[in-house]
Amino acid sequence: MSSREDCLAAIPRFALFSGLPPQTLGCLADVARVIPIQRNETLFSVGDDAKDVFGIISGSVRIILYSSQGHPVTFARLNAGEIFGELSVIDGEARSASAEAAENCLLLAIPAAEFKRLLDEDRSFSNALLRRLSMQIRRLSARVYEFSTLAVQQRVDAELLRLARNAMVGPNEALLKPAPSLVEIASRISTHREAVSREISNLVHAGIVERDSGALRICDVERLSSIVAEAQGE
Repeated sequence: MSSREDCLAAIPRFALFSGLPPQTLGCLADVARVIPIQRNETLFSVGDDAKDVFGIISGSVRIILYSSQGHPVTFARLNAGEIFGELSVIDGEARSASAEAAENCLLLAIPAAEFKRLLDEDRSFSNALLRRLSMQIRRLSARVYEFSTLAVQQRVDAELLRLARNAMVGPNEALLKPAPSLVEIASRISTHREAVSREISNLVHAGIVERDSGALRICDVERLSSIVAEAQGE
């Protein structure tokens, strides 16, 4: 079981909670818990009731839906410092997607009732959440635009660029570690793994990408960004 001190240490890692006063942070730590999750473990499934809001202390989580034939559609891969599971707490509806651990994770779990109380009582917190939701809508709008206007190989480039910008290790270099699987990338851009494999091979030959023992290194983020911008007519 996690201690109150574990929760107090974890809560400040999340930008969403950064503006809360010490007394509120203490109240959160009283009811929150830190939980380990194993790779591929399901945290919740579509249709479940919302019992907690989660924050990722370490590791990464997939937000995903499966078709009736079992085909995965991945909406997002979330990393350390990100929050998920709040939508069902806000609207009171069942979970609209499933959440699975993409790798071994350490999570902060906040009871839904406490999260909702914060929304109702702390205006700065609710404003911070509104800004976060606005960013999510903008990202989803960009993805819808890509689906409507870009060819498959261009969508692969755009998705790699999106992942690279969250994994920069230098001014013009990013390291995706562990590398997302071809199936995962394909599910996020509505294509098949063979198309993803072909485009990554093209990028390797062009010197933009390197395969690096379980990781994917984007060696020239600026060049990849230029390719995506040209495809989008910018």
